[in-house]
Amino acid sequence: MASLLAELKRRNVIRVAIGYFVLAWVVLQITDLVAPALLLPEWTLSFVTFIGIIGFPFAMFFAWVFELTPEGLQRSEDVEPDQSITGNTGSNLNKMIIGLLLLAVLILLADRLFGLSGQFSMPGSEPAVQAVPADVAGAVSAETPESAGPRSIAVLPFVNMSDDKEQEYFSDGISEELLNALAQIRELRVAARTSSFAFKGKNQDITDIGDQLNVETVLEGSVRKSGAKVRITAQLINVEDGYHLWSDTYDRDLTDIFAVQDEISAAIVLALKVHLTDEPPPRAEQPVAIAAYNFYLQARHNVRLRSKDTLELALQQFQQALDVQPQYAAAWAGKALATSLLRDDQYGDIPGEEASRLSQGYLDIAFSIDPDIGVGHAAQALVYMDTNDCKRAIVSTERALQRLPNEGILYVWKGMCLERTGEYSAAEEALDQAFAIDPLHRSVRINWLQQKVAQGGAAEVRAMTTPGTVEYYELEWLIARQEGRWADMYLIASEAYAEYARTYSQRQQALAQFFWLGEPAQALHSLPPAFVMYFDALKSPQKLIDELGGRAPESLSPRQREGLLLALSTQQQWQGILATVDHLQLETATEFGDVSAGESAFSNALAQAVAFYFLGETERATALAVKLKRCIEQAKAKGLAFEEYGAPLGEIEFLLGNKAEAIAVMRQLFVKHRLSPLFATRLELYKSATEDNSKLEALVAEVQAKLNLERQKLGWEPKALEEI
Repeated sequence: MASLLAELKRRNVIRVAIGYFVLAWVVLQITDLVAPALLLPEWTLSFVTFIGIIGFPFAMFFAWVFELTPEGLQRSEDVEPDQSITGNTGSNLNKMIIGLLLLAVLILLADRLFGLSGQFSMPGSEPAVQAVPADVAGAVSAETPESAGPRSIAVLPFVNMSDDKEQEYFSDGISEELLNALAQIRELRVAARTSSFAFKGKNQDITDIGDQLNVETVLEGSVRKSGAKVRITAQLINVEDGYHLWSDTYDRDLTDIFAVQDEISAAIVLALKVHLTDEPPPRAEQPVAIAAYNFYLQARHNVRLRSKDTLELALQQFQQALDVQPQYAAAWAGKALATSLLRDDQYGDIPGEEASRLSQGYLDIAFSIDPDIGVGHAAQALVYMDTNDCKRAIVSTERALQRLPNEGILYVWKGMCLERTGEYSAAEEALDQAFAIDPLHRSVRINWLQQKVAQGGAAEVRAMTTPGTVEYYELEWLIARQEGRWADMYLIASEAYAEYARTYSQRQQALAQFFWLGEPAQALHSLPPAFVMYFDALKSPQKLIDELGGRAPESLSPRQREGLLLALSTQQQWQGILATVDHLQLETATEFGDVSAGESAFSNALAQAVAFYFLGETERATALAVKLKRCIEQAKAKGLAFEEYGAPLGEIEFLLGNKAEAIAVMRQLFVKHRLSPLFATRLELYKSATEDNSKLEALVAEVQAKLNLERQKLGWEPKALEEI
């Protein structure tokens, strides 16, 4: 035995064995690191390990049988003892072993300092937890101590590696499903989808992305779909140092796509060492056929593109999903959302009443399948908003947020509803929440910036916008309105139309040319169908009265009622106004909603009070005006700005016989650039309310002069207020 051991040493077999094991360990660590990045199969590491094991006896055999000599490899038996250089070879092997050991030590140190080990699971192995969050709650809360580790994450859109580039919707859908699953975990703060997806296709540094989204970790990956197979590679990166915390590759059948999403979510929870509560948030567990899921992802992708064509295509795709799986709650909810967005006052041409009726029908089916479906409650909120049922809309947004806590747009909708119900400070807080959650969502961002403009933060807003963008034009338009630069409002809107397709919000801004410059023909071409009604109410009022006046008042939508009341007021048909609003029983109402909203009960009650006044029913006019003024005082206490309540307050003061106060309010509106030429023409009605009209006439004359000054800046001819 001693002679055998001595011979093994002489022939360097032991040194070769040691070197082989050290080299094999280094190779395995490197393979573990680079295989996922190269999209190699799951079994790559197992295969390398197998080759290493198989190669070991061959290495030992060659070390025993052959010897390295100056003439090359020779059989050990053929080398004379005095010609053997095994000593030199052994010395070289020692150096190689030392070098490999140093490399191994470096890897171990990196593992200790930066947590490299475990960032990639062993191919083929399954995470300890198979579902999120139900199984994770038990496994992780019992075994994982609460730590100060990262608790915030952004899910970037996974890269579509499929040969078919049209499969982009699928990779986006996988990313979004993962994001939604992680958002259900209360202990994780997850960046909103729109903000995360803003970095799609941009080769931006992870640290910069983390800073912009205010998160500590980023999940990125890729999806390769081929036939009935899918490969998903995911990697979790620490923003602070750019090191990987975890990664894995999953080769699965498409039918297992939902299980894979759960596996990835569970692995992230474990990697972040998140301590979960005992009661995980609910998640929908409805099984979905992969064909239906495919149609659903395509439809959802098209809904986000927000155009008439894409929304109509989305409707077809939602229906295709339902043809495959009729009891697919999310598809019914998506169909309701797309239908609501295709209203004639938004992106489509479906009459508002019909859109609301259809959407509600789809939602009733969705809720019968899954009463808690988040996207369903989001769509329900939109339907309630369209019918001006703001209280129920707020309840729906809150229910939707329980399932979709990082959807910033839901906070925007909630803020709109809070504003319409007179909760102005709470509405501002909701917008602040929306921006904190989803700062790169266009609608969230523009609403938040508009709020800043209204609060006098023009300089701050300009610092946050890029000249030449749609956002820039919209905000500059608002700033110009706030500063009373009517001509600039027209120029900004015109430049925006030349640069960009006419978006919904920009089409609304075109009304500025009507209200502020007296050129309705130039505004009409850019109005959505529903807003043409307001044009008719002011330029062809009798036409609108003939169209809507014969209908039962109860059948009118809020927007139709507003248009009809405007037309009747223009024609001074006061009895028609009373007939239109009588069924609302406003004289006995205790709440009137948003003071500044045209379609609110407040607006209807003010129209009724004005009608009473000019019909000589002074007591009824006064009683209603007192209640409305009290409503304004309450709104002021809740944060409503003067610019929003000044116009109705001025009219109310006239109704109450406070002529001096009324004119003072109107003058203040003019100073604050919120008394439009159109509203100035309405003041003619109140000349009979005061014996001395000099102050009122002076105010109207100032508005007239302002109008023609702004028209002159554009090279337009002067125009009398009576011609508007």
